Amino acid sequence: QSLIDAAKNMVNNPTDPQIANSLRSRGGALSQSMNKVIPAARSAGSGIQECDQAAAAVMKEATKLSISAIVSIEDKNFPQCAQALGQMARAISAALVQLSQLAKATNRENLGMAANSIASNMPRLVTTANAASALAPTTQARSNIIDNAKKVTEIVAKSLIQAKIANTPQGATGFDSLIEISKTTVNTLLEALDTATPAQQDLTESIKLISQSIINLNQSEKAIDVGPATRTRNLKEINTSTKVFADSLGKIITCARTNPEKVGPLVVSAAQAISNILQFVQVFNEEVSNENEPTDPNYVKLRSIAKRVAEGSVPATETMNALREIALASQEVMNTFKTLAQTESDPNVQKLMLTCCTNIGTARAKLAQASRDPAQFKTAVADLDQKAVELARSRVSPSAANAVAIVEQRKQLVAVAKEVGEVSTNLVDVVKQLVANPKDRNILTLFATSSKTLGETLKNLLTAAKQVTPGQKECSETIEGIQNVVDDMGSASINVTVGLIDALLETPTLKTFQQCQEEMAAIANQLANSTSLVGAVSSDEVGQIVTTIKSQIIQLAQVAKELATTTTDINLQQETINSVKNVAEATQSLIIAVKNASAEPEEIKLQDELAKAQEEMQKVISTLVQAHSLTTVVVRECEESISTINNILSQFSSTVVLPNPTTITKTYQQAQEELNQITKQIATALATLVSVARTRPDEIGSVSKQIISGLPLLLDSLKTAAVTQPTIQNRLFTSTAQLSTSLRNIIDCSKQIATDPKNSKLQSSLFLQFKEVSEAITSLIAAFREGATGYRACDSAFEDINQVVQELGSISLFAASGQLNIVIPPGVTLDTCQTEVDKNITQLTSATVKLTQSAATNNQNELGINATNIASLNNKLSESVKLAVALLPDVFAQQDILSRSKTVAIVSQQLILASKDRQANPNNAEAIDTLNRTNQLFVEQKQGLIDSLQQASAEVLRGLRELEKSKQSILAAINSKDSKAGATAEDVVIALRSVATSAATLVSGASCQKIDEIVQASQDATFSIVNLFTAARGAAQSVPDKLRQDLTQSISATANSTINLFESVKTLRQEDLQSQKKVAENQSIVADKVSDVLNFARQLPGGAGLELEENDLEKLAEKELLSAAAAIESAAKRMLPKSDVIESLKGEIGGAILEGALQITDATKRLVQAATAVQRELVAQGRASKNVNPYKKDPAWAQGLISAAKAVAATTEDLIIAASEAAKKNVGEEVVIAAARTIAGATARLVAASRAKADPNSASQRRLTEAAKAVAEATAGLANATKAAQEKEEEEKAGTQSSAAYAASRIKELEQRAQIVKLEMMLEKERKKLGQINKEEYSSSVNKQATNAPAAVTTSAGARNLRPAKK
Repeated sequence: QSLIDAAKNMVNNPTDPQIANSLRSRGGALSQSMNKVIPAARSAGSGIQECDQAAAAVMKEATKLSISAIVSIEDKNFPQCAQALGQMARAISAALVQLSQLAKATNRENLGMAANSIASNMPRLVTTANAASALAPTTQARSNIIDNAKKVTEIVAKSLIQAKIANTPQGATGFDSLIEISKTTVNTLLEALDTATPAQQDLTESIKLISQSIINLNQSEKAIDVGPATRTRNLKEINTSTKVFADSLGKIITCARTNPEKVGPLVVSAAQAISNILQFVQVFNEEVSNENEPTDPNYVKLRSIAKRVAEGSVPATETMNALREIALASQEVMNTFKTLAQTESDPNVQKLMLTCCTNIGTARAKLAQASRDPAQFKTAVADLDQKAVELARSRVSPSAANAVAIVEQRKQLVAVAKEVGEVSTNLVDVVKQLVANPKDRNILTLFATSSKTLGETLKNLLTAAKQVTPGQKECSETIEGIQNVVDDMGSASINVTVGLIDALLETPTLKTFQQCQEEMAAIANQLANSTSLVGAVSSDEVGQIVTTIKSQIIQLAQVAKELATTTTDINLQQETINSVKNVAEATQSLIIAVKNASAEPEEIKLQDELAKAQEEMQKVISTLVQAHSLTTVVVRECEESISTINNILSQFSSTVVLPNPTTITKTYQQAQEELNQITKQIATALATLVSVARTRPDEIGSVSKQIISGLPLLLDSLKTAAVTQPTIQNRLFTSTAQLSTSLRNIIDCSKQIATDPKNSKLQSSLFLQFKEVSEAITSLIAAFREGATGYRACDSAFEDINQVVQELGSISLFAASGQLNIVIPPGVTLDTCQTEVDKNITQLTSATVKLTQSAATNNQNELGINATNIASLNNKLSESVKLAVALLPDVFAQQDILSRSKTVAIVSQQLILASKDRQANPNNAEAIDTLNRTNQLFVEQKQGLIDSLQQASAEVLRGLRELEKSKQSILAAINSKDSKAGATAEDVVIALRSVATSAATLVSGASCQKIDEIVQASQDATFSIVNLFTAARGAAQSVPDKLRQDLTQSISATANSTINLFESVKTLRQEDLQSQKKVAENQSIVADKVSDVLNFARQLPGGAGLELEENDLEKLAEKELLSAAAAIESAAKRMLPKSDVIESLKGEIGGAILEGALQITDATKRLVQAATAVQRELVAQGRASKNVNPYKKDPAWAQGLISAAKAVAATTEDLIIAASEAAKKNVGEEVVIAAARTIAGATARLVAASRAKADPNSASQRRLTEAAKAVAEATAGLANATKAAQEKEEEEKAGTQSSAAYAASRIKELEQRAQIVKLEMMLEKERKKLGQINKEEYSSSVNKQATNAPAAVTTSAGARNLRPAKK
């Protein structure tokens, strides 16, 4: 072999010198060995000489056997020595048998070698025998061992001598005799060793006992029918003996590992238990009847080969031949039975036969795969044989097949019992080795393996015994069948999860959801009854009832899958599949408990487990039934509701029977009112139906009952209306039929949703059905309204007035934000507008009286005519009020008048509603009282509008008239020649100061719409100009004509510019920036003209060095501007939420307000900074040339600049507060818009004042312009952003409203309008209060200006207070 290996390496590596040397070396070694073999073979001869030499050697070794021999024991013990000696003795015995065969052969070349082999083993045998003798526990044992060992050596020596002549007939006979004697002698030696070894004798006896029991079982004849009682008793004894054996086995395992010399009694006890088991099993040793066995030759051949393979009588060399024969035979068997299946009349039998054929095909495939492994091949053949038997039985009647199956089970019990005996024998033999070598790892491993194998065999024995017990087979089949159902339900659950609902059934079901539910409930009840009886029946009846339970579970699973396919609700599908799976699992646990309890009926623990399993079974069935019975109730309620609607519809399929008109006690109005109530009830119930269909489908049935509850009364009202208004009968009938049909459809759709809640198509269909019902309700209401012509007119009038209300509301918002823009026709004045308003109010009052009177009658047409007239008059009144407010300069007055006009319109709507209600319910005291209270409210609101307009008009007219009067006085002063004797230049400057101050006061009052200030300022200006003319004429009498002429002309120019200022104030509007700009420009012109007069006055005697203002207005102006900037900065920092919060509020009204407010604040701060830069530029110019210092030149302008700076700071603070409160939802967004508009006005004043004296081309002026534009854009942006956010929020709210709200709003429309009227009236009152507060807020800075004014000016003004007291 080494030479061959070297040659292989040389082939792979031909150039390697080392491998070449190795090849040569191994070739030489082989040659030397062959040279030695040949001489040895030649010298062997016939083996006679070797036999003599071997016999002599054996006899020589025999002399060494002695009870007193000195041996080296080392770490050995007696069991080990005894075991070794026994093994040697057996080896010698086997060698003698081989020697016998060689000695008898013709060719005796190997005889000498065999003799030498025997002789060579004798020294070891002698040494081991002496050692065993030395370690034996008793003297007798020592003596017996040596004696028997000597006998063995003697018989061996004799056998070697006799072997020389064994090839002769006489010698062969003697040699055979010696061989038999040697076997006996060896056995005697072994018995001596067992007797001397602890536990060995018990182990040997145990093996004999078990072996004999197996022999008895094999030799027992076919058992007669001993009856069920004997078999039951024997099964009990088998179980008892098995437990005894199992207990002994556990003790054997422990003892063999820890104290093996004491294991003997335990093994004896176990052997006795095994013997008992085998004895009790004998009554089941039956053969399967071949009465129904097929005679098909291929079937017979298949079973015959399978039997030979099972018995192990097929040699390994013939395995492939056996495989081919089995494969061919099984294929033919399948073909034969498939043909027979086609002719089978019973479809169940046909299906079973085909299934069995498929099983044989599967077994054949496994057989081919296992052909190379003998153990697996044997198992595969047995499986194929079993499948063939099942195929044969598939055509046998159930009773006969069951009888055969029972015999097979009994046969299996006998086979397992035999296997227990055989495995037990093997274990005892291993224990014998373990006793001798307790520390041998190989033996310990073998012992563990044998113990495990025996334990598994015992389990198989108990299982086989249970299968023989009545009902056990059926229980096993039921458990397996239910497991298939559990697996099927698990697979169905997966299919449902992944959306493969169609894979649940091979053929789609035609059943409805309700039918499936009812069938499921019925099967569940049957199952509950069967499972409740399973523990109370006899053992003979167990099989029948568990088979019934299996059938019921299979049916339940099938219905569950059918039910799942009738719905698209995944949750319901999963719930149904999983609930049935839970029932199947609980049933499986119950059958397992039944199987165990019936096998061991006396075990209390098993009986308790059976009772618990039954209790759990009832729970899961109850849960299943309750889950599906509720939906069944819902469906039944829906069907009852549909039936009621169908009965109503049947009345419209033919001529409707109407009541006699003389028997009707209700009016048309009452019938209409009933209709409104019923449709309202239906709409509410429908909204509930839509809601519960999405969230609580179990309530659909009860809601459907609510929907139809009012239909009988609706039908009665319909007939009353049809009799009283024949012209609309057809439309009434059509609308009612349409409503009934749509109600039936939506209830039917809801019924389907109850069985399939998650079906999106059904939900969408429900929404469409809901819209159809809403349209049907609307159509029916419209049909009733068609008969009520007067009421339709009232509704139309209500809608017309509603348009007026909305338009007035919009105009009021424009007025509040300063954006009112109404075109005034030529020739229209405030007086003409007021006259027109008074006229419309008078006519409207008269119309309301007529409306109230018609409400007390039954004349609907008259009521409708009066309502229409009221709507027309409200429209006229609205137009005249809009023109009037357009001519009013006060924003707050505009809002107040518009709000009052809107309130009058709203009350007119409420009056129409109350009149309708009064006419429809003539005897209802509450309706009468409501109409009276509404009339009184109209009178109050009408008078409030008149008073508000008159008051606002009177104030405005007073101011306009005073301005016109002042204008005429100034014109008269220009043309006058009066002079003041003794007047000085100082008198001229004092009067000039008063003119400048009055002009500033006039602009301030006009900006704040304070009529008292306008009147007072115009009077002061006129008085000051008159004084200026007289003082100048008196002081200029002695001056040159040129100076006198220039002074007079400059004063006339000042007077004319003041008149122009008066005219611009007349047309000033807060919402009109152009008019504000015009006022500012005229004020600047006045200041320029005053400066011109001052220059000429300084040329008069004593006039040098006179100034208009004595205070340091430069520093004061700069201080106020810086203070305003600091206040704005501080206010911005105090903005309630930080920037990150604003970011999070985007998209909400609060976020839009805060962000817009911050933008306005930032723009305003930059505007004040720009104004400060302009102011500093002006100061610098004044220092460069005192003659052009604007503060000295125009103190009134300086005071205006200071006042504007303060106003900007104050209004910015107000905006920050308003924005923060609006973000907290404490105030409305309109407050913020109003505050922003106030900032716009204040900044406009500041810009105008800053521009008045500055260089229009300077950089600071450009920055001022940009800052002013930014403020305007930010202000407009705040209003737009707030409006957009509000609209979006309203859209989102509207989007989230359910369809139910839509339907309900249609029904509740008229009732809700009355509530809206009340709320809007409250809103207008609050707006009026807010307007009054804002109207009074601008006074603090004006008071300060009045306080800081020069004494001379105050005196020249007649010591009059220039500003009214404030707050």
